[in-house]
Amino acid sequence: MTMRAGLLDGEETLLDTYLTTAMTGWAGLRMLMLQVGGALERYTRNPLLRHSLRLMRAPAQAAGLGALQSFLENGFDTFREMRGAREFLDTIANRERELAARLFGGGVADATAPG
Repeated sequence: MTMRAGLLDGEETLLDTYLTTAMTGWAGLRMLMLQVGGALERYTRNPLLRHSLRLMRAPAQAAGLGALQSFLENGFDTFREMRGAREFLDTIANRERELAARLFGGGVADATAPG
């Protein structure tokens, strides 16, 4: 049974509008993820930022934010060790695009692919 079975007059248009809006939201999140990931890739190459992050360890512990600080340091180091996150980011974007296409029908997902 398809999602459209049993729709009343006007509901198909409403469904199409909803799915298009949802796809647009997903595409926006995908683009944001790629932008943030690209920025992180650049930032993790900066030794001053890594040193500054290390200097924040004691204040973070004192403020009860030691777990958050560890998460930030581990993430920073992991991203830096990738020596280029493009393949990782592209993998995430492609998987999300494929999932969105299966969920929402495809056409919009393909149109929002980064070029």
